[in-house]
Amino acid sequence: MCKISKVLIILKILISLKDQLSRIRVQHLWSSIGTYYPSGLRMVGAALQFFNSILIAKIFKAAGSNEFFFWTMVIQTASCMASYGLEQLALRDIPRLQVKGIGAVRNYLSGVNAISITLALLIGLGLSLFAGLSDGWARWELLIPIGLAAMTTVMILGEVLKGLSRPILGVFFGHFVPVALFTISILFCGNQVSEESLICIWIGCFVLASVLVRFCPQPEISGTPFPKPDPEIVKSLLKVSAPVFYGAILGTLTFMIPYVILKFGNHGAEVAYVAAAFRLSILFAILAGAVHAVFAPQISRAAEHLNPGELSRAYGKAIGFSIVALGIPLLIGIAFPEAIMGIFDETFRAGANTLRFLLIGNLLTLVLGPVLQLVIMINCNDWLPRLGMVKFIIAITTAWFLVPLYGGVGMVIATSGAFLVEEIIAIYLIVTKLLRAHRS
Repeated sequence: MCKISKVLIILKILISLKDQLSRIRVQHLWSSIGTYYPSGLRMVGAALQFFNSILIAKIFKAAGSNEFFFWTMVIQTASCMASYGLEQLALRDIPRLQVKGIGAVRNYLSGVNAISITLALLIGLGLSLFAGLSDGWARWELLIPIGLAAMTTVMILGEVLKGLSRPILGVFFGHFVPVALFTISILFCGNQVSEESLICIWIGCFVLASVLVRFCPQPEISGTPFPKPDPEIVKSLLKVSAPVFYGAILGTLTFMIPYVILKFGNHGAEVAYVAAAFRLSILFAILAGAVHAVFAPQISRAAEHLNPGELSRAYGKAIGFSIVALGIPLLIGIAFPEAIMGIFDETFRAGANTLRFLLIGNLLTLVLGPVLQLVIMINCNDWLPRLGMVKFIIAITTAWFLVPLYGGVGMVIATSGAFLVEEIIAIYLIVTKLLRAHRS
């Protein structure tokens, strides 16, 4: 009987998704165009990031851009760990705090900043030491802690703006501004700087973006400095977000260790075009996140009361709109990966299969929806470390064997496969919890 009930719930979600997709017609798009503004702006930012990656690839070629692509990917990945999972928690908490007033939100953000900036500086220091010991000491490595702190601040405040039902501002300050600043910098001086100087410029753009976000027209963020962190709020955030943080650590290592195996193994020459393929893949994940963020407040409120019907409708909308927005571009990328990689440079065509497997993973993730975000929304943060451990073990075990044999393709199969297994298990657990809540 239990299995039959679970099947019925899954069918209900699929029917809800079908209904949402069937309603998306030309005449309906005009009434729903506001939903696409954030993802449209994110697409502009994604286009700029794609453009600046092309410029870097053409200027430095695959061999000359290895260090830039490797370290920018490592720092970006580390930002998910440095945030302590607070950007995900904010999407759940901010819509609920907003009804209590500006003061409640600002007190919450002061605690968030105290934790995330401190952690980012510590992790950044560790990365600086790793960079110096592995690649030789260079001056740009001293900037990693500052860059990571700035990147984490931009990311968190961008998500906070989405939680305040200001997704356009969130995308603009959290993604578009730093990418636009870096693109302008490359256009003006890309041909005149070294690879190490380019990394410094990239870090500097995030530092400037972290300053500019405080001038956004949203009273909870802009204006006077945040109040002194409340120790009770800090303690609460440390406790509640700890499982998310542990999950983020495992998620970061799930990507980073196979990437390090690739760089320092027999396939080190593949780092540049593997990183370029991952950049394209990440852009699709970012765009999907922009669409999902529009529905995050609605999902948060439905999840607070564990209302299966309302929750499935909101979740179905998030999946439906993201498939409509990104499904066709993903299919084009899967069908013609060599042509897309060739846009960077002829030397990058070797990464075609890497890109194809990455985009297949993106498409499957798109169909599953924002699964881990939903886990947090239903207050099941304690699942994340266990799910992360399963993912980590699968990824590292398979990468250890596949990366030496197949290089970048082996790395993608190991990491993407592990992330998909994690999400499938999470969906099963979510359905089980909703079933129990519905019965009681």
